[in-house]
Amino acid sequence: MAIAFSNQPSERFNRPSDLKGARVSTVGKGSAQASWAKFYQARVSETEHLADAIKLLANGQVDGVVGDRDGLEYYLHQHPQAPYKLAHFNFGTQAYGIALPLNSPLTKKLNELLLQLNIQFRLHEIREDWLKSFDENKENNQ
Repeated sequence: MAIAFSNQPSERFNRPSDLKGARVSTVGKGSAQASWAKFYQARVSETEHLADAIKLLANGQVDGVVGDRDGLEYYLHQHPQAPYKLAHFNFGTQAYGIALPLNSPLTKKLNELLLQLNIQFRLHEIREDWLKSFDENKENNQ
């Protein structure tokens, strides 16, 4: 989950504790997003649809939208002209599941693609760790 579509200065939401006292909208009545936002003491307006949450933001009724990062990124991809940005932090986790009928011909292909994603993610992590340690060593030697 992430806070997104904030039209606040980017310094406003740097960590979950910055939600304290902020007015945010969430999608889904009683959702995990609403629970997390309330946990961090945000003032929450729960909506049924993302479009409703965005409308609250556009009208200045909330400071940001808290939602599923994938869904928020998809919205930004579909609306590149939108003046909103994703915050640089996540909070809370939400697992996803994919259900297929027993003996589905898609199972093997889906498993292969999921393994490829896992490998790509792990390679990205290794690359980031290596570059970080390389940069730290470079700074220490100067």
